[in-house]
Amino acid sequence: MKKKKFEYGYLAPLNYDRYFKKVFKDTKISKQFLEDFLDIKIDEIELLDRKNLITDDSKSVKFDFRCKIENKHIVIEMQQWYKPDIIQRFLLYHSLNISLQLEDLPTKNIKIKNKYKEIKDYRRLEPTITLIWLVDDTLGMSDNYTNYSMYPQVIADFIRNSELWETEKFEKIKEKRTELISILNNNTKELDFLQTNKLTFMFQKNIVKNSKFEKYKRWFEFAEKTKNFSNTANDFIDYDKDIIFSEMIKRLTTKFFDDEQIKNLKDTKEIWDGLKRWEEGVYKYGLIDGLKKGREKGREEGREEGKEEGRNEEKENNAIKMLKRNLELNLIQDITGLSIKQIKKIKNQL
Repeated sequence: MKKKKFEYGYLAPLNYDRYFKKVFKDTKISKQFLEDFLDIKIDEIELLDRKNLITDDSKSVKFDFRCKIENKHIVIEMQQWYKPDIIQRFLLYHSLNISLQLEDLPTKNIKIKNKYKEIKDYRRLEPTITLIWLVDDTLGMSDNYTNYSMYPQVIADFIRNSELWETEKFEKIKEKRTELISILNNNTKELDFLQTNKLTFMFQKNIVKNSKFEKYKRWFEFAEKTKNFSNTANDFIDYDKDIIFSEMIKRLTTKFFDDEQIKNLKDTKEIWDGLKRWEEGVYKYGLIDGLKKGREKGREEGREEGKEEGRNEEKENNAIKMLKRNLELNLIQDITGLSIKQIKKIKNQL
């Protein structure tokens, strides 16, 4: 039987890491996206290194996009498929992006026992904003996006105090609110700096369904259209009239891809399709296996253990397929979530 020719659309998917990076490295494009989403005017955007050495012997983090605008450090991370650890993972990326400012922090001199000592001037640290672009995951929310920042714990305690929120205690609530606003506005030694650092989770699935117009909506609708491998030029007629989006279209148009780029697109699609099937199977089969083990260890514990075993086995199977295609170890690490050490071990066993 003749093998079916690989079919691809007019544009490659913006949501795939490779093409997202190809598009957003153009500062005109990334600047416009940040202006639309953050609703600000940016005078200048400075691209920063995406790959950084964090420890003595490993490349601990590789950002999808990293820049600096008006004394703020910005990271954009594209999350195409399900990973159970994205909260911890992106908190780590967020923290590392803050830490990387150590490279350029100026120093100051302090006097200790008639001697001068040079130390970093940490007051020059600038706010960091991490934007996580979630393609399918919504974290169980219906909003377009959600922000997380560092606020005084008493704020959360106040909101969670159900007894306090009884209607007859309204005056007490007002008093407490006044007290908390005072705490919130306390900028002693720049305490308010903590609130300027944010992790923002953007939900593509929610944004494209939301009928309310927002400037940033067109970006996510464009990405959603490119996800369809049967997309045509007619799908992007309105975008083609925009100078920024016409440049994006130029970078993603598959008819300009060479054989190697088409092969990569084909391989990537097969990997993502396989991962999608895995996501669907993890719940179904993990749940079944988990319930069996639940008879011995307890229903919830067994369910989670079954899911975890299914995830690990599928990660290793996907790594094997990608190694046979000679994909880069770093790409395999990004897709599977396995460490380089684990991938090398699997490679040695082939």
